[in-house]
Amino acid sequence: MTPAAPAPASASITPQDAVGLWRISVADKARSCLLALNLKASDGGYEVMLEECRLPDLSKARSWRLTADGLELRAADGVVLVRLRRETLDAYRAVNGGPAYRMERAPLA
Repeated sequence: MTPAAPAPASASITPQDAVGLWRISVADKARSCLLALNLKASDGGYEVMLEECRLPDLSKARSWRLTADGLELRAADGVVLVRLRRETLDAYRAVNGGPAYRMERAPLA
C-alpha cells in the first residue's frame, strides 16, 4: 500500500473530503473509536455515528464541522471535544493540548 500524499497547506477542505468511515485512536492504538462522518445536518454541523467507541472523551461526539485546517468533533451541546488538523488526504492529528489522537480512514471490510 502506497502512503497517501500530504495535503497541501493551502488546499481547501470540503465536507466531501471527510465523509466516510474513520478510526480515531490514541498514540498507542490500544483504545480506538470507529466513526462515520456523513453530510446529514446535525447541531450546526454534520452528523457523526459512533461504533466500538473505547475513548470515553469522544463517546459523546454527535456532530462534526470543518475548520480552516481540518475538522472538529462536537458534543450535542456544541462543546468541541477534539480539533483535528489534516495531515494527508486520509489522516488527521489532534491539535489541542489533550490526548494525542490520530484519525485515519478505516478500510471497508
